[in-house]
Amino acid sequence: MRTKKNWSKRIQPKVLLKFPPRIRKEVMKFAFQKVLIQDTFIFGKVGRGKTLLSARLLLETDKRNYLDGVTDKRECIFISFTELLEEIRNSYSSKEENTGKRLKRYSDCFMLVLDDLGTEKSTDWVLDILYLIVNRRMENDLLTVITSNLDLDELATKLGDDRIPSRISRKYHIIKLKKTYKRWLWNIVLIV
Repeated sequence: MRTKKNWSKRIQPKVLLKFPPRIRKEVMKFAFQKVLIQDTFIFGKVGRGKTLLSARLLLETDKRNYLDGVTDKRECIFISFTELLEEIRNSYSSKEENTGKRLKRYSDCFMLVLDDLGTEKSTDWVLDILYLIVNRRMENDLLTVITSNLDLDELATKLGDDRIPSRISRKYHIIKLKKTYKRWLWNIVLIV
């Protein structure tokens, strides 16, 4: 039976394995009272809690999918942009990995949390990969959460191209985290 109790006891611990150990320890400190999840761009200085907030949004989405009985049809992925690039780069030289399948997975999953956009070195290849994923997700109306230390203008400068920041500004809910993460701030009402 799909209940909140079963989610908490059996499923949530498995879902938490999607996150790196540091995030697993911290993510449960967020307690949402109401959440409407939509495409979101979260930015702010280092240490503001962007990664933890985005991880919690993914956890809430996985919880809803579980309670609705659709987890097998709605894959939710959490990955840093640098790791995503590394996976794709490694798939070029691997006989077992297929670059097209890897790109399709990130382009077509139900929810993608792309963490730390803007930390990578910008090249034409990086821009092409990012554009392909973001544009496909936007065209197919798939849920995407992106975090960055950069605002959209800074991101456009870093990328040397404003196509992606322009798409983000048209469709995404923009959240700037101004305050340093404090335990008492975790219990928030978030309607995005």
